[in-house]
Amino acid sequence: NIICQYATSASATSEQATYLASYATNAPNADGECLSSIGGFSWAPTSWSVPAQLNLTFATPVYATNFTIFGDQGMSWQSIWLYNDNTNEWVQVSGFSNACVHKQVLTTQNFKSSKMKLIKTTWDWSATDAVQLCGKV
Repeated sequence: NIICQYATSASATSEQATYLASYATNAPNADGECLSSIGGFSWAPTSWSVPAQLNLTFATPVYATNFTIFGDQGMSWQSIWLYNDNTNEWVQVSGFSNACVHKQVLTTQNFKSSKMKLIKTTWDWSATDAVQLCGKV
């Protein structure tokens, strides 16, 4: 069985008062145009130039088959990582991405994962509306 799920909890190393990490959970609800953002719909760090990390947790561990990151403004990820629940190690699954909606198919993940971390670049906002992880249960 393959399921798709949105992050159920989130934390970040930096966030604005009206762009909390928790706004990157659940289904997308921002406008999706990626040119500007409105507070209360997505996560964003305190400044476009600060290093920041968005940490996401999913309710059901899966053997990941694909994921989608829904941006809200100026998406620029330095790297994207999945957590190997079996070995307690982070595995990098993508390098740089500046897509407004980053979709990625995974073909070599042979471990269950319930966490993802997104590390932003230091030259853009990377405001994030939602993250969906799909995989085999």
